[in-house]
Order: sequence, then C-alpha cells, then structure tokens
Amino acid sequence: MFGESGLSKGLRKWAKHGGELDKALPSRGDSPVESEAEVEALCAALDAYRADPTRGATRIVGSPLHTLTALFQQAETKKAQHALRTHGLSRLRVWVEDALAGKPYREDDILFILKILGMYREAQDADLIARAARHPLNPNAFMWSIVLGQFNDDHPHVAMLISALKEPLPQGFILVSFLDMANNEAIAGRLPNHPFDTKQGHEALEVWFKDTSEEGISYAHSATAALPFIERDVRQRLLAIARAYPDVSVQLEAAWAQVKSGDKSGLFTLVRHAGDPIFGQTAQSYLKELGHGDQIPREGQQPNFQALSEMASWLAHPMEYGRPPKALEVFDSRVLYWPPTDDKRRLWLIKYVFEDKETGEPDIGMGMVGSVTFALFGEATANLTPEELYGLHCCWELESNSDRRAPKKRDPKTGIRILREHGNEF
Repeated sequence: MFGESGLSKGLRKWAKHGGELDKALPSRGDSPVESEAEVEALCAALDAYRADPTRGATRIVGSPLHTLTALFQQAETKKAQHALRTHGLSRLRVWVEDALAGKPYREDDILFILKILGMYREAQDADLIARAARHPLNPNAFMWSIVLGQFNDDHPHVAMLISALKEPLPQGFILVSFLDMANNEAIAGRLPNHPFDTKQGHEALEVWFKDTSEEGISYAHSATAALPFIERDVRQRLLAIARAYPDVSVQLEAAWAQVKSGDKSGLFTLVRHAGDPIFGQTAQSYLKELGHGDQIPREGQQPNFQALSEMASWLAHPMEYGRPPKALEVFDSRVLYWPPTDDKRRLWLIKYVFEDKETGEPDIGMGMVGSVTFALFGEATANLTPEELYGLHCCWELESNSDRRAPKKRDPKTGIRILREHGNEF
C-alpha cells in the first residue's frame, strides 16, 4: 500500500506470518500511532495473537501481547486515540475476562492491560479493574500502584472505583495502593468519607505503623497521610505512634497530619526540620501547603541551603539510594556558561555521605545541582577536582540531550575542554 507506515507494515506482516514481533516493528521510539490505518493494523495483530498465542515471543518484554498493548500508550493524534478507544480496548478487555474466569495468564500482561484501561478512562474499565482487584489478580504485585495511579486528580471514575473497593477493603499490595489513591482524593477535598475510616481500615493502618523495617517505611508514610481523615479518637492514638516512628520522613508526615487536623503543635517539628538541609525540602513543602510558609527559617531560604536540600531529596528517591544521606556539604559553587542549556547559571557540587549497610564504612559521592540534579555514581568521585566534576556532568547532560556537541566518550578532560570553548575560565 502506497504511503503505508512502517508500523502498519510491521504489524500486518507479523499478523500474517508470525515470528519475532520486535524484529517486525520499528524501534519503540519510532512507533507513534497516528492514523486509523495503524489502529486497524494493531487490532488485526491483536486478533491474530488471540487466535494463535503460540506465534512467537518478543525479545524485549517476553510477550507479543505486552508489546501490542504498549502501542496504546503511543497514540499521538485524536483520531488514533478515538479509534483505539472504539476498536482497540475491547480487544484488551477479553484477556482480563479470561484471567478472571480462571484461564492461564501472564501476570505482566494482564496488569499492564489494566493500566492501559485505566489510562483511557472508560466507566466499564473502572468496573473491570475493581473486579480484578476483588478477584484478586496478583494482589501483591507492585504494578497495582501503577494501575490505581491512573485514577489521579481528574479521572472521571475515581469515585466509582473507591466506592467499589471500600468494603471490604482489598488484599495485599492492592490495599496500600488503594490507600494512596484515597489519600490523594481526601487531601484534594474530593472525598467526603475516607474508606479507611472503618474498623477494618483502622486496624490496617495500625499494622503498618508496627512495621519499622526499611521496607515498611513507605507503608507507614501512606498510613500517616490518612490520619487527618479518620475519627478523632483513633487519629490521636495513631498520631502518637506515628510521631514516635523511627524514620524522620514519617515523623514529618505525622507533623503535617497534626496541623492538617487543626493541631498546630506539629508546626514545631516542621519548622525545626525546615532548617535542616537533609529534610528541608519536605518540611518546607508541607509548611507551604498548610499555609505556614512564612515560618520557614531564613537560613532555609538561602541558595546554598536550597541546593543541599534538592540534592538530599534526589538521593532519597526510591530510584536512587532510597534514603536520605547521613551528611552533605557544598563542595563547590560557581557561575558558568553551561553548554547543555546554553545560558549562564549558578551550579553547585554537593559532597554527600552514606553509611554502607553491610560494612558501616562511609560511602562518599558527588552530585550536582543547578541544571539537572544528578549524581554519576562511581564516576563523579570525591578525588576529582571541581573542574573535572563540572566537565563530567557537562558531558553527561549533552549526551542526555542528544546534543551534537556530546563527546563519543565521557571523561573529565573532554568536559573541561567543552566548557573552556564556551568562555569558561578554568
């Protein structure tokens, strides 16, 4: 067919002949779904796979169904989105119905389909997701947080889903994912009655507070966020437990919950930590949210403090160290012309220290704030000069931007040369 896209050609070829789907399709970044013809080809491929699930497996994900479902995320035109909604979603729902009926299924496939169905915001899919949670399908899978995370601030059927799951509460990891979704709605003022303000809900919250392991911190954090929205007597009892929880992030959440509930004594904890760079970003954001931003200490508003706090927050992210550093300090700061952004800006190099969990020895590293907050673990080390560290980060950012000035190999000397070429005097 003249003018047929590479995506359509690949899908039709695979639907007819089978084989490795990933080899038949353009690379992931080059496969936007833009036309009704591409949607038609995608539906034909889904039909072919349903008729013969033995027609091969992808090399990347492991299932053609997963690869085909992922294309629903790449609809870049209203026409394609409408066509997928009209003709494509029904072809995904049947796989969930099969799983609910007890037929064999791949966990990754079905939960990913549920995520896509939530993303397309159809009422019948909110009901299908509720049924899957009630069944339950793989209740301990982390993917449930992604599935329920689709029901965010403006999802038209979030109230329907909360109503469907509130009694009895769901099981396993679905339970804490449901709690996070309900907390989001309650904090936004869109939830008249919190689904955990029940005997079963109170008991679940208390169980999470009893787990003080590193894995339990995030659960305790979520449980604390629910406290302003449950009955007063239970709230007061659980707040006392949350305030004594050994993790500082939970203590800060407890202080927020106190103030949110009308008890301003929690302000003392928030103001104190707003002057601590390791927890300052969180404490300051809570103060601002609660309408007490004027109580942020003056030292907490200084540029160096903000840079330290930004680095500490980045390091504590679950995708990085997952916990705050033991200590950090400004190693260097200067204004440079920064090639990745093509402007002059102040940059900070931050030296941070963690304690190795196994040996107890200090784990020292260097990160940068001022452009893209990042730490090149194992590469940007404390034995390098500031100039070398800026050079490394310059190379890395140019690479990340796919900038033509990016060197073939990242190293400090090359980065310094690039910085000097743009007028920086080292």
